[in-house]
Amino acid sequence: MLSSQVHRYRCAQCWGPVVLKCVEGEWTVVCPKDCSPGGFVSENYVNYRQMNDAIDTAKVAANYPDLNPHKPKPENAGRAAEALFGQEE
Repeated sequence: MLSSQVHRYRCAQCWGPVVLKCVEGEWTVVCPKDCSPGGFVSENYVNYRQMNDAIDTAKVAANYPDLNPHKPKPENAGRAAEALFGQEE
């Protein structure tokens, strides 16, 4: 079976690359992961959505620090304060 990557398009479900396959003489564009329902979107659309998702994530992390999974642990807070403000005597 002949297959090659179709550039500039991604699967509409998983945003992974799609491939062009020849099955019984018919060429069709499919996702190698067999996502269902099928479909595809442009790579530019995927890049745009990923950029906006990253911006939204940064906004949520800034506005809701309690939801941030990467916040400093309490035992590291003292060391961070010492590094920023110097040793307290």
